[in-house]
Amino acid sequence: MKADTTEKGLETLIMRHMTGTDGLASGAAGMWAEVAPATGGTGWFAGSDSAYDREFAVDVAQLFTFLIATQPDEWANLGIGSDRDSGGMARQKFLARTERGVALRQEYRTRLTAGLVTGKVNVREAAAHLPAPPVAEEEIETEDEPMKEE
Repeated sequence: MKADTTEKGLETLIMRHMTGTDGLASGAAGMWAEVAPATGGTGWFAGSDSAYDREFAVDVAQLFTFLIATQPDEWANLGIGSDRDSGGMARQKFLARTERGVALRQEYRTRLTAGLVTGKVNVREAAAHLPAPPVAEEEIETEDEPMKEE
């Protein structure tokens, strides 16, 4: 058997390994993404060209499927796809806010890294102002259970 050494052959091998399918889905616009990955693969989902929003550089079907599955109440509050969303304005506003939030976090990270590299930011001083990490209930000391010595 001769190996397929073309670009399409390599793409097929990568897709099969990651998603368990041989190529991109041909879903129609406006369709939601699959809920579970196809049998096989390593848990990645095959996307659809029609679901990709070039303006915001995101697979909208995958993003919205994730939001519905993980944050149903917040999704309902957004009103995306409902009768309230005339002309898709809620969708556009949500994507624009998300894009701006990502850009701000990237800018913050770049500035912080530059400050650390140039020495303009003192790591120890910055760490002192970080909020304390949340404490799990089982780690909270009670009167009945004194703290163990190590």
